[in-house]
Amino acid sequence: MNKMDDSLTGTRAERQGLDALEQHDAFAGRHIGPSAAEQARMLETLGYPSRAAMIDALIPAAIRRDVPMDLPPPCTEAEALAEIRALAAKN
Repeated sequence: MNKMDDSLTGTRAERQGLDALEQHDAFAGRHIGPSAAEQARMLETLGYPSRAAMIDALIPAAIRRDVPMDLPPPCTEAEALAEIRALAAKN
């Protein structure tokens, strides 16, 4: 199939469907954030020796938590999508 055919029948992604495009095992890798090297470059650019020093300079002590939040354990992308779909189904 050529590009002209794609314009008539929809893109390949549309034909595959969303489920075929989801990377169920790559959720954490896409959402972890910058690597240690990227963080070091960022901190150097901003002029802070560490993330803690940057946070101390930017976040007022009066609004910081003294104890960690009591959060549930992380879930997989498939679990997160199932929860979102269940919430959406209530609408």
